[in-house]
Amino acid sequence: MLLSALACSRWRPNTPIEFSAATHDRVFERVVAVVREMGYPVVEQDEPHGYLRVSAKTISTTATPAGRVTDPGSWFTIQIAAPDRVTLQAFGYLVRDNETVRRNALDDELTELASRLRARLER
Repeated sequence: MLLSALACSRWRPNTPIEFSAATHDRVFERVVAVVREMGYPVVEQDEPHGYLRVSAKTISTTATPAGRVTDPGSWFTIQIAAPDRVTLQAFGYLVRDNETVRRNALDDELTELASRLRARLER
């Protein structure tokens, strides 16, 4: 029972992070600049629709009989709606089908990215 409770605590709900930019001026360009400064590879970019997808830095390995295998990857989507509404969410290997995300890994990385974006967009 205790082991089950401990295992469950490693996963948190995959809740999107939303915030408003303080200015409507060049929000998409500023978001792209921040993710590049932070070293995130931009996988997909659609400025007219305010959509950006970046590869997460957090990786996981799985033990197999042949050795360790690195996960196929996780990523973050960043959607800019209206002129100032920014939404971030995690997807990929470290997000389960039940919409939970790996605690102290991918969710912490997403929180840090959102924090840096929010700080830059408040200027």
